[in-house]
Amino acid sequence: MAESHREIEHNSTSSASFTVTEVSPTSPTWPNFSSPPSDNEPIEATTLSPGSIIRVQPMNRQHGGWDDSHFSPDLTLPPSHCPTNGMIVTFEGMGRECIAIALSPQSQFVLGKTYVVHFGANGNLSTVLRRREANGTEAVDASFPSSKVCSERHWNQYWVCIYKGKLSAGFGGIPGKECIGSLNDSLYDTLRTGPDAVRCVGIGNSVLGYRNVSDLKVRKMMVCGIPVGMGEALVMEKWQGIVGGGRG
Repeated sequence: MAESHREIEHNSTSSASFTVTEVSPTSPTWPNFSSPPSDNEPIEATTLSPGSIIRVQPMNRQHGGWDDSHFSPDLTLPPSHCPTNGMIVTFEGMGRECIAIALSPQSQFVLGKTYVVHFGANGNLSTVLRRREANGTEAVDASFPSSKVCSERHWNQYWVCIYKGKLSAGFGGIPGKECIGSLNDSLYDTLRTGPDAVRCVGIGNSVLGYRNVSDLKVRKMMVCGIPVGMGEALVMEKWQGIVGGGRG
């Protein structure tokens, strides 16, 4: 009889372990490219260790809620990928609302340079894509209806992608498909320097200021770059607003 698989829970992103693996074109999380890469070779990806779950408590308001516990120096693009070519994040999440994924040039929140996607914001009614300006009072953002995109009863799949200043987020396991919405920040992308290209990922719980708040969980996280020359081939297909039964 096979042994049951025991999942290990970590109380922060910083305490979890990540490894560099390969993702092949036959993987169920392979991006929605209109055509395969010319070499059809696997790409390197940073992944959360198998069987691991990250539990994230509600964030406080200091520094917008982000602190070092939400990041890990190992949760970043693999060394073989150039940050200026863009990046993709896929994961499974379980929570009532407000699963927050940060894309940053450093393993910390950098005001004016870090993007955050809030899945299930505003009471699990919308998804918000945002980059707060360096002055701390203004932001470049966009909000999209996404009722019940989060669930506290089962695991759902999500993805985040950024390429040439266009930040996109979606529901499901295939980057590009079921796209909830995109934020066009191409002007900033044109003006920023190479070191400011995002390469690190943070995981947060942005249910700020609500009563009866609860923890959320994330598992099966993967971070990879977009293969050279394939950014334009990543097709975005609009989300149909259907939330499935989730995963066990």
